[in-house]
Amino acid sequence: MRQTTPLHLACMEGKKLPVIRLNPAQRRKVNLLIKQLCANCDGGECILLDDGEAVTCPQLLTASLCCTYFKAAVLPADRPLFAELYSGKTKRRCIMCGVLFLPTGNRAVRCPACAIKQKRRKAAERKRRQRERRHALGAGKVP
Repeated sequence: MRQTTPLHLACMEGKKLPVIRLNPAQRRKVNLLIKQLCANCDGGECILLDDGEAVTCPQLLTASLCCTYFKAAVLPADRPLFAELYSGKTKRRCIMCGVLFLPTGNRAVRCPACAIKQKRRKAAERKRRQRERRHALGAGKVP
């Protein structure tokens, strides 16, 4: 059995990981995360690479994940983006609204919002049938 290490530990140990290319939407999210959460980014400049003169953060300039600190410390804060980048799963289209979503299991056919709506509909329908059966049996209010 092959032992795998979590991504953040693999980054910290210096293991080579495959280069991940970002689409424009993912790149916007990554850049926003860097500006908000990265401890090494100060006004768009990387403190780690600073050796006397200002150096622009390379992660802000590229369309791929290249910063090991970002992968290990900042990216896990955004769970959906992390899952989207590092899961081998493909996106599916919701059968109710048609939106693309990342499935949480092998049987997921609805996006999380539609799954909640459907669950409420089914619960209401189930309770309605239960009340009808109870009323039909004469277990209603006794005068």
